[in-house]
Amino acid sequence: MLKQLQKAARCQAPRNNPIPVFLFSQDVRSPAEYQVSHLQGAIRVDPETTNMGELVKTLGLEGSGCQTVVCYCTAGYHGSQMAQRVRSLSTPEQGPEGAASLKVYNLEGGLAKWANERRPLVDSEGRPTSVVHPYNTVWAQLVEPEHRATI
Repeated sequence: MLKQLQKAARCQAPRNNPIPVFLFSQDVRSPAEYQVSHLQGAIRVDPETTNMGELVKTLGLEGSGCQTVVCYCTAGYHGSQMAQRVRSLSTPEQGPEGAASLKVYNLEGGLAKWANERRPLVDSEGRPTSVVHPYNTVWAQLVEPEHRATI
């Protein structure tokens, strides 16, 4: 997944393509988890969101051409659920062609794996951090102790 994410990030500003390509990161966790750490520029989306039309507006996907959306959570479960919902997106505003051009990924291993690989995170103030809210004590086992926020 990291290679896919890096490839998507590289194609944000194609030189010979007049159609804009954007990379959106969706953080599918609680506000408390998001405040501890998230990917820089990520938009927090309620994991229970089912109104895809509203999500399209929140992310600014309407009429914007080819899009790449990366969903993530702590371990990957909620991120994959949201990715499936976004993937099935076909609103009247976008139509089937808009949905077809939407590339949707789930960040494999979630932020637990991301933090364990010592990749960049920011806190609610935009400052670099290395810790992740582990969601609960069960999921905390996936995060190396030095990257585990106290809950």
